Amino acid sequence: MIMNTVEKKINSLTVCSFILSFLIVWVHNGPVYSENSVNTSLFSKSLILFDGRIHQILTFVVPTYFLISGYLFFRNYKKELWLEKIKRRALSIGIPFIFWNTCFYFLEYVAYSLGVPNADKPICDIKHFVISVISSQYTDLWFLRYLFVCVLLSPLLYFAIKEMKFAVLTVVILIIIKMVFESTIPIFPSYYLPIYTVGGGNRDTL
Repeated sequence: MIMNTVEKKINSLTVCSFILSFLIVWVHNGPVYSENSVNTSLFSKSLILFDGRIHQILTFVVPTYFLISGYLFFRNYKKELWLEKIKRRALSIGIPFIFWNTCFYFLEYVAYSLGVPNADKPICDIKHFVISVISSQYTDLWFLRYLFVCVLLSPLLYFAIKEMKFAVLTVVILIIIKMVFESTIPIFPSYYLPIYTVGGGNRDTL
């Protein structure tokens, strides 16, 4: 009975994480309506206000996503299974990340070729293609890149979780890294690593 309850909670968190991933993409696409896209009627103004407030309220989705992801990753974590977990996350995170970023790279090129307004012409060479895919230039899937970096750093994070005094030190170091290197290491999730670590630190709460 206890195991069934735990499994239900884990399944619920997994579904919640999946929903949050869609909300992250939606929120970072910005409000659907703007003052330039609709008329100035009372209904239109109310729609703009409502859409903007919803986006403000949903700013919690990214930290919540990383909190849940940290919990789900570390709930049955063992050092000897690190590489196996990396392989599984590479399939569940890496493949969708590469696939969708690649698709939108070519869709952007097609849109530009068809004269779609605001479409940018992608630079057609291997270097810029790889950069656009890794940087999520044409999608809002940047959070998957950050999540995978968190997974790669999981041995260090696990050590921090096991030893609380090192956890505090880790957070301090991450804050310093964010302040000094954030502009030069854009793939480093300095803001989300502590949140991901906190989620992992609560792995025994269920």
